[in-house]
Order: sequence, then C-alpha cells, then structure tokens
Amino acid sequence: MGPAITVSYAVVAVILAALGWGVWSLVAGTYASYIAWVVSLWMITSWRPGRGHASFAMWRELARFGFPLLLGSIGFRLRTAGEALVVGRGLSTGALGFFRYGQRIARIPQSGIIEVGATTLFPAFSRIVGDRERFAAAYLRALHWSMVGGAAGTGLMIAAGEPAVVVLFGEKWRGAGVALVAMSGLNIGTAMSCAPQDAIKAYGRTRLINWFTLADLFLGLAFLLVLIRPFGFVGASLYISLTSVVTAAIMVGLAQLVVTVSLRRVLRVLATPIPGLLVATVATWWLEHDLLRSDTRGLILGVALLAVDALVFCLLYLVVLTVFARSTVVTIARIVPALIARSPRVLGRRRARHARPGPAGRHGVSIGEALADARRQAGLTVSCLSDRVRVRETIITDIESDDYSACGSDSCARGYIRIIARAVGADPEPLIREYNTARPVPQPITDDVTEPITRVRMPSGSC
Repeated sequence: MGPAITVSYAVVAVILAALGWGVWSLVAGTYASYIAWVVSLWMITSWRPGRGHASFAMWRELARFGFPLLLGSIGFRLRTAGEALVVGRGLSTGALGFFRYGQRIARIPQSGIIEVGATTLFPAFSRIVGDRERFAAAYLRALHWSMVGGAAGTGLMIAAGEPAVVVLFGEKWRGAGVALVAMSGLNIGTAMSCAPQDAIKAYGRTRLINWFTLADLFLGLAFLLVLIRPFGFVGASLYISLTSVVTAAIMVGLAQLVVTVSLRRVLRVLATPIPGLLVATVATWWLEHDLLRSDTRGLILGVALLAVDALVFCLLYLVVLTVFARSTVVTIARIVPALIARSPRVLGRRRARHARPGPAGRHGVSIGEALADARRQAGLTVSCLSDRVRVRETIITDIESDDYSACGSDSCARGYIRIIARAVGADPEPLIREYNTARPVPQPITDDVTEPITRVRMPSGSC
C-alpha cells in the first residue's frame, strides 16, 4: 500500500509538472495518492460493507476507538504545516525544499516499520491480549526486533546518508543529504514507539495516545523554534530526530500503564543494540568520509562503494550485537539464507500457478484464486473462515496461493479444497477435477527391477 501511494503521487505530479501545471501538479499528485490509498486498501482487505453489517453500536465503538487516532493524524498535519511556515519563513524556500526532500528519504524506513506494526503487531497483540504473560513476552520481542532494525537504519543514515544522496541524485541535492543525516533519529524513534502504540491499541486504551499527540505537536514546534535560531538549517532538521526520540520515550511510558512488564526490562531491551550502533556508525563514518569518499566518484563506482559501506556497517553491527544478544544474530543468520533460498521457489510456484489453466474451464483463474474470490464475496476473512472450518489460517493462505505443500498429501489437499469451497459457497467438484488434472499422475511400477520385492509379515499387534 505504501509503495502504491508513493508511486502514484510521484508519477502524477512529475507528469503534470512537465506539462506545465505548475503548483497544481502537486495538488493533483496528492489527490492521486489518496485515491491509490483507498483503492489499494480495498484490494488487500476482504471485508466489504453490506446490508446488516453496520449498526449504530458498531459505529460508536469504532468511533470511540479511532477518534484519538484521528486526532493524532490532525496533530501531525498541524505540525507539518508549522514546519513549512517556520522553515520557509525563517530560512528560505530553497531550504524548505531540501528539508522536505531529506524528510521523504528519512521516512522510507519509518514507513516500513509502521507497515509491519499495522499489518502484524496490532492483529497479533489483539489476539493474545487476554494472556498477560504471553502478551508481555511478545511485546518485549517486538520491541527488541524493531529496535534492532531501527538502530541499524539510523546508523547507516548517519554514516553514509549525505554521500548516498549526492551519489544518487547529484551534488545539487547535498543539502537534502545534510537534512537526512540530521533526521536519522526518526528511525530509532519510530522503532521505540511502534510496539508500545500497537500494545495500547490492542488493549483498547487509545485515549492514552492523545498525550503522545499533544507532546508531538507542541514539543515538536518548541524544539523547532529553539534549534532553528542558533543552528539554522541543521537545527531545523535535527528537531525531527529530537522530537521523534522524546515522544517515543513518552509512548513507552504510556504503554507501561497497560503492559505488565517492568520498566527495567523494557530499558534493557531498548539499550541492547546501542553499542553495536555506536561502533558500526563511527567505523563506517571514518571509512566513508576519510577513505572511500563515494560522493567524489562516478555513479557506478559510487554505488559500489556505498554497498561496501553498508556491508562493513552490517558486519560490525552484528559482531557487537553478538556480545549482547547472541540469539538475535543466530536467528538472523538462519532467516537470511532461508529467505534467499525460498525466493526462487516462491517465484517458481507463482509462475507455475499462472501457467496452469483455471478451474471449471476459466482460463487464468487458479484454484486458490477461485477460493479466495469466493471467500471475499462471502464477506469472510481468513481468520473467520479458519474458525468456521477448523483449518489453520496458514493452510488456507497457502491454498489460496496454490501452495499445497503444507497439506501433507493429495488426498488431504482435496479434502481441504472441498471443505473450504463448501464453506464459502463454491462448487467443490470443478475445483477437485482441476486439482486432479494439474497434479502429476503416479507412474505404475514396471517389470524392470533389479531385485525381487519380498513380502514382509508384520508381527501381531503391529499397526
């Protein structure tokens, strides 16, 4: 969803600007991004409004839950408008342009962290909110992993952010690189606040987020006014990092009101990646700015040297992290090769799936796609369907992706297809016939054998 919003804004704004629309190209790009937001949101969600689904009680419950989130969005817009006023009037429109460009780049990792929280943490937390011990363990684990990723993003931006912008966009955008380095704390601040915010939402205590919104708005503008006078453009950019970290600390404190985890354990988790962050950042900064100097090279060589910076940073970061969280590094060492090995298989399955004829003679629609479409038309989520048919969500998701490896056998796969199809109101027989057609038929045993087959009599009582 995030890439669709970004791409739609960029494509529409750039094309219309080239056609001479001027500032209205930005307005049109904004509208295009909101349209892409709505369309992509409806594409990835299975629920659809319908008769009998909505009620005043449901609206009131949703409004009570979502109103603090709406206030947070309004506060963010007000702070953004205040940034434009202070930086544009206090410095210059050119400085505001560099500020906004650096801010957009700095928010790319932040968007990834937020997307993970919105699509993974909040649903997971909501399911286990009744189990205090399990919830506390999951909260600490989520906080740990988000901090490991956020600290790495912050360190890389500090060490190589400015030369990376120059290499990729040109010398004239060096100001945006300076802003990017000063705003690098945005990543670690987002990593600190993501899990606590989703924990608060899982408990339904969204009114606590109002305190975060007030701090983000008023402390943010105060930091901006204080820093811009003595430090100019760098101070205006630095306020982003300072506001992000301070308000994240406030969010962690608010989460302590609902999460049964001691503050000492939370602080220990937050501090775990900091030594690795410091060592890797200092070493990579020295490597880039004193030895490699990628911003003075051509594009291809510059990109290659930036890759060397990233590799050195990651190695040093993981080495130091091994001292404080060895299990984390071991997990990373297992996951990365598994993901690399899995990518060709996933791509191969997708190609095979699109190459197969669809069920019931509908070419181009696979069994999984037919079941997924029927489930959406029935107004069921994967979770609801799982509860109804007593089949694990992962199996349903795999079948809808035409991956039957988790079924165990062809007979089990046919059984799952039949059960799911009946639950979503689809005719299972054409799907079963299509499955039988698509699966390879076992070859019979021929007489060409080198040794005779010996019958073995099992002892009595064996099974």
